[in-house]
Amino acid sequence: MADTFGHGLTYEGHPVSCAVALKAIEIYERMDVEATVQARGAHLATRLERFKTMNSVGNVRSKGLIAAVELDPASGLTGAMVGAETEKRGVFFRIIGDTIAMSPPLIVSDDEIDHFTDVLEDSIQAAG
Repeated sequence: MADTFGHGLTYEGHPVSCAVALKAIEIYERMDVEATVQARGAHLATRLERFKTMNSVGNVRSKGLIAAVELDPASGLTGAMVGAETEKRGVFFRIIGDTIAMSPPLIVSDDEIDHFTDVLEDSIQAAG
């Protein structure tokens, strides 16, 4: 029976990879990522409230900085139609069927959230 040679993965426990990971954790702690996500996520949720009263919207949901606006199929609007309108205005969303998904980066500002939610609202109205 031959002896086995356990060697692991290339970057497993490698000093450079560990140093990068530790530095990333240090930066996240300095940035207070959790508080940032909570604050920006609350602002995003507040901005999305207005979509709940739109006739063409069926569902609005968010958790932190992950959110979605789902179009009502009975409205005749499709995700592709709204996506085309947002692209004309320079904002790109992830379109999943009739759902407009969004997950902005951690560095997003309240002004940027205001901008892309305004564009989405204008685009839904224009497509309808």
